Amino acid sequence: MLPPKKVMQTSEMRLTLADIPVKMKFYFIKPESKNEYYLYEISGTALNMYFEKLRDAYTSKFGSPADTSTEILQNRLGAQYENIIVSWENDISSIKLEKYHGEIDKMGVSYVLKPLNTELMKRLNELSEGNADKL
Repeated sequence: MLPPKKVMQTSEMRLTLADIPVKMKFYFIKPESKNEYYLYEISGTALNMYFEKLRDAYTSKFGSPADTSTEILQNRLGAQYENIIVSWENDISSIKLEKYHGEIDKMGVSYVLKPLNTELMKRLNELSEGNADKL
C-alpha cells in the first residue's frame, strides 16, 4: 500500500510504436478527490535514427502537427545539432516528439493528458510552497 500523501507513481516498459522499439515510462497521479491513480503522461526514448519514421507515422495518424520548432543543441566538445520538436495538440492532450532527447543518439516522445497534468503542477506548487515556509 502506498503512503497516503504520495502524489504520483511511475512504471516502465519497452514497446513498439510504428514498428520502432521504444523504452516508455508511465506516470500516474492520484487526484485529491480520488482514491486511485490515473495515467497522465507517457514518455519515452528511442534511437533518433527513427525520428522521421515516427513523425511521418504520427502525421499520417493525427494530421499535420500543431507546431514544429527547432533549437540548436551543443555538446561539451562544441559540436552543434539541430533539434527538431514537433507537437500535436487538442483540448485534452498533447503529443511531442524531439529529435534529440537526453543523449545524442536518443529521440523523445511524450503524451500528456492536460487536465491531470494541470492537477499535478498545482499539487507540486502547493508542496513546494509548503516546504518553502520551512526554510
